Amino acid sequence: NYMHGIIKTFKNQWPHSDNKGECLVEINQMPGGGIFTHKLQNNCFNNQIFANEINDLMQSVESLPYEHYQKQFNKNINITFAR
Repeated sequence: NYMHGIIKTFKNQWPHSDNKGECLVEINQMPGGGIFTHKLQNNCFNNQIFANEINDLMQSVESLPYEHYQKQFNKNINITFAR
């Protein structure tokens, strides 16, 4: 499904590290799946290194799944990253 495809996209580009944390990210995407903006929420900054890692991940993902998901597309999504 749509969210599974989004999570898989992030997992495939999230390099393994020993950084631990939890980070809620608000993502605003454009039709086509491109990330327009992202905002790390306050819980991300309990571990600044983890927050930097998630911010880098957001910048490295060029686009999220869109084709075949136009009906499920939501321009505003929230995802919690945890390790």
